[in-house]
Amino acid sequence: GSVYFISTSGGKKGMGQVFRLTPGPVDTLEVLAEGGTENTLDCPDNVILAPYGDVILAEDGSGSNYLRGLTREGHMYDIARNALSTFERTKASICSSVVTSAPGCISRPR
Repeated sequence: GSVYFISTSGGKKGMGQVFRLTPGPVDTLEVLAEGGTENTLDCPDNVILAPYGDVILAEDGSGSNYLRGLTREGHMYDIARNALSTFERTKASICSSVVTSAPGCISRPR
């Protein structure tokens, strides 16, 4: 299986990156999305893998933030918008991490 992870302020514009590491005889590290490109991101800081294979990201940047999905083909889509204050946004990110970590919510590598 692969491991997905993010860099909240990575990339050329400092707006975040999404990576996939696939271990094997020769490990492969891929940048799946980067802020400031056609796959717009604004400082993602939480990531999960949905049971159907999409990467789900919660942003924690400036202004309105989104819960976004990233397909296997690299298409970014909006799931929900969060326009609350920084404190409320942080609480929402923490809560979403707890909820999505429940058994059966995350697709585990085989």
